[in-house]
Amino acid sequence: MERWTKEIYSRGRTEGREEGREEGREEGKLQIAVSLKARGMDPAEIADITGLSIEDIEQL
Repeated sequence: MERWTKEIYSRGRTEGREEGREEGREEGKLQIAVSLKARGMDPAEIADITGLSIEDIEQL
């Protein structure tokens, strides 16, 4: 039972870390997009660079 509990706990931590990393990547993309948009870059170019959709960029 203890081994099972440790395994579940470990799996949860691993999944949580990955979710955190993904959220960090998305936040980084948004920050870059905001900066590029503020410099007047075309939304299509920003989308190409960041991987965000043009619609998301236009809403920033």
